[in-house]
Amino acid sequence: MMFATLDKIKDPKTGEWRERDKAETEELAFRHKSLMQSGHLEATPYVIDPNKILWTVQDGSKGYEVKKFLMEQPEVEEFEWDQKKTTKASWNFGTRRSPPSS
Repeated sequence: MMFATLDKIKDPKTGEWRERDKAETEELAFRHKSLMQSGHLEATPYVIDPNKILWTVQDGSKGYEVKKFLMEQPEVEEFEWDQKKTTKASWNFGTRRSPPSS
């Protein structure tokens, strides 16, 4: 099983940072699923908390592709797969490229 934890969002009315509600998380899960399908990647989301989505795949060999896609999404703060957590900071560190030389 794979879990994606979402970041907080700024409430447009109050200006306060807050967790998404269930409807906002479901909308985001649907959008991510649609984007994955357009890339021929089948994954099924289940919203288990207002800011956490459980993802399942029929073909376990596609797990890394799901992880890569989700970690590239700005809303995903953390990804857990087989009890191993990857944070946005550690993911960006591992994929960061050196700036071009002047």
